[in-house]
Amino acid sequence: MNINFKTLSSTFTFLILGCFATQGQNAIGKDYTNQKIDEFLSDFELKLTIKPDSFHFDLFHAALFHLSNNERRKDKKKQLLYFTDLEKSAKLHSTEMSEHHFFSHTNSNSKKYKTPAKRMFTFNDNYRAVGENIVSNNLIEYSGKTLEYSIQQINEETIYIGENGKVLDYSTYINLAKRLTKQWMDSPPHKKNILSENYTLLGCACALEKHNEFIEIKCTQNFGDLFQEE
Repeated sequence: MNINFKTLSSTFTFLILGCFATQGQNAIGKDYTNQKIDEFLSDFELKLTIKPDSFHFDLFHAALFHLSNNERRKDKKKQLLYFTDLEKSAKLHSTEMSEHHFFSHTNSNSKKYKTPAKRMFTFNDNYRAVGENIVSNNLIEYSGKTLEYSIQQINEETIYIGENGKVLDYSTYINLAKRLTKQWMDSPPHKKNILSENYTLLGCACALEKHNEFIEIKCTQNFGDLFQEE
């Protein structure tokens, strides 16, 4: 039997913005994000294989946050604080990208949420500066820049087969989070956002998009810094 293998590659982009406004609310930290980096990264849940129908979003968002702070720690930069208002704007954009099948900083489907600044200022209007990273990939465990695969249907279940003929499984939470973080860190503009000293706050959020042959994850990082109260 001849099998035609398909190639799936990852995509990502970034945006840096400077914004000025007044007043707002503070909403720093929650749950997993309040843990220390090493404490969180030792959590056994991160080693669990992903099940798309019961994806643990809070765990995964925290993984992206802590891995980004780990990169800042390596670079001797101050740790970012988790900011729930930025998580809300990140979740909004990831969900919009997934539901409307696009991948861009610009949301052409909504005038209200068209730009990163509009989305972030919806939840807090006291930012001095904001920035955004987005990334897209799939949930399958693989190494390298592209995934070569074929698909078989066995007992109504979709099975992914690699080039070596072995069944491909879904990734663990930690491996997928590391892969997405590596995508950002391998790109100078994304790396600059993650390591920037212009930001003190970070919120991360993702959404899943089901295609005919695979499930795509789309993630947004929103960075910010607030005006200091007088």
